[in-house]
Amino acid sequence: MARHGATSISVAESSRDQLLVAGALFVNSGISYVRGDWSAVRRFTDQGLAINQAHLALLLSRTLCEFETGEFGQGQIYLDRMIETARNARHAPSLEIAVPSYGIPFVAEITGALDHLDEARMGSEIVLSYQAATPFAAQMARTGLVMNRMLKGDLSGIEEDYDALLPYQGL
Repeated sequence: MARHGATSISVAESSRDQLLVAGALFVNSGISYVRGDWSAVRRFTDQGLAINQAHLALLLSRTLCEFETGEFGQGQIYLDRMIETARNARHAPSLEIAVPSYGIPFVAEITGALDHLDEARMGSEIVLSYQAATPFAAQMARTGLVMNRMLKGDLSGIEEDYDALLPYQGL
């Protein structure tokens, strides 16, 4: 997989498309995250954020990495950047809203701090109310909403949300 990851970055770089390069770096950071290779997550997100400091998926990956490794101060810096970037983005039911709506409840699960959960819930509801939202954005928003409800002890509608996520089981 490491060879394929390096190849994806190389191909993206040869295209001279900076968004594609940042996307390839995000994918590699995600693979590294799942493997628990925190130094690689930091390396890939540093490279990607040098290209596009407002890349929400890279900010999410780095935010979760820092909190997972107990670097709460750094995690908070990246979380604040992610939230601020989302607030300044166009307000369409897209990844700009879905990414923080997904990430904030996971940070709350790690830290126990329930800050920003209301904002994340509103974001999830916006994405899910938009019929033209991409399936990926809807999945992220719904996953964040389920986590949000669980953390707040609000189980109303959770069965419906769970059922909507079943097709993505194992992905």
